[in-house]
Amino acid sequence: MQHTAPLSRLLLLFGLAFALHAAAQPPARLREAGNSASPVATSATDNAARSVAQPAAGKVLGSIREFPTAATMPQDAAWRRDIYREIDLTRDANAPLYYPVTPGAGRENLFVCLFHLILRGKINAYEYTPDAIEHFDEKHIVKGKKIMDDNHIFYEANDGKMRVNDADLPSEDVKRYYIKESVYFNQHTGTFSTQVEALCPLMVSGDFGDGSSQTTPLFWVKYDEAAPYLAKLSLMSSNLNNAAEISADDFFNTNRYEGPIYQTKNLQDRTLAQIAPTDSARTKVREQIEAEIRTFQRNVWMGDSVKTRNAADTSKVESPDSEHRKVASRNVAPEKLKKQKAPKPQTSSPRSSATLSVRRQRH
Repeated sequence: MQHTAPLSRLLLLFGLAFALHAAAQPPARLREAGNSASPVATSATDNAARSVAQPAAGKVLGSIREFPTAATMPQDAAWRRDIYREIDLTRDANAPLYYPVTPGAGRENLFVCLFHLILRGKINAYEYTPDAIEHFDEKHIVKGKKIMDDNHIFYEANDGKMRVNDADLPSEDVKRYYIKESVYFNQHTGTFSTQVEALCPLMVSGDFGDGSSQTTPLFWVKYDEAAPYLAKLSLMSSNLNNAAEISADDFFNTNRYEGPIYQTKNLQDRTLAQIAPTDSARTKVREQIEAEIRTFQRNVWMGDSVKTRNAADTSKVESPDSEHRKVASRNVAPEKLKKQKAPKPQTSSPRSSATLSVRRQRH
C-alpha cells in the first residue's frame, strides 16, 4: 500500500500535465493535429468546399495576379485614349498566341485556354454585340453551351454534363483577335503605359476563291478576369531559341502584339468605317491616330516646338567668326581714340583756345 500511493500520485501529476499541455495548444495546432489524425477527404463535397474557399481568400487579398507584372491604370488618369486593334495570328509577332493549334504535351494556345476557363466557370464570356463595343455586365454574359450551339462546336451531353474534346474546338480557325487597349498617362508615377482591357477571338472560315473569308467574332473576355490564368500560360517566344518562353500575361503587358487600329472611342461614337469609307482613307486615319499618340508621349517632357528650342540654343552659341570680329574691334578701338585725342594746330580763330574733349557726356 505504501508503494501504491506514490505511484498513483505520479500518474495523477502526469495526467494533469498532459491535460494542461493539450489545453495550451493554439487552435491552428489543434486543427492541424486533427487533420493529420483523420484520413484525407476525398469526397466531391469536401473538394468543392476547398475549391470555393480558395477564390474567397483571393477576394479578401484583393490581388489581381499572384505575382503582378504590371500596374493597373488609375481611375483618375490625366490622359487616356481607348483604341481597338485587330491582330492577325499568322504574323510572326502574334504567332505565339496561335501555336500549338492542337493541345499536347501540357501546352495549349490562347483560345483553348480561354475556352477551357469559360467552360469551367473560371471567367465570364460576354456577348459580342453589333455595335462592336464590349459590355461587361450580367445582361450580356453568355454561357459556354450557347457559344458552342451558335458556332456549331460539337460536344457530348450526358446527365446534364457537357464533354468537349479538344480536337473539336475550332482553335485552328481562330486566326485573329480584337483587342481593346487603353493608352494612358499616369500623373502619379509620371509614366506613359498601354494596358489591355478586353480580348475577342475571331473565327475565320471559308475560302471564296478571291482571297476573302468570313470572320465571326465569338465573345468578349475581360482581361483582368483572365490575367491570373494567363500568367501561368507559357508561350514560345522565339523561332531561333525554342527554349525561350514567355507567359501570355507578359506578352500582353509588354505589348508584343502588332495590329492595325480598326476603331477608337470618339465624341460622335462613329466607327472607323464611317469616318473613312475607303481603304486609303482608313489607312490615313490610322496613321493619324498613331501619330497623335506618339506626339503626346513625346511632348509630355519637352516643349511643343523643337525648332524653337533649337533656334534658342543656336542664338546662345556664337560662331568663331563673330568672336574674331569682336577681338579685332577691341584692338582697333584704342588707335582711333588716340587719333581723336591728338591736338589740332592752333589757328587765329578766337575759338582755337578751346580744347576738344572726347569724354562722353550725359545730356
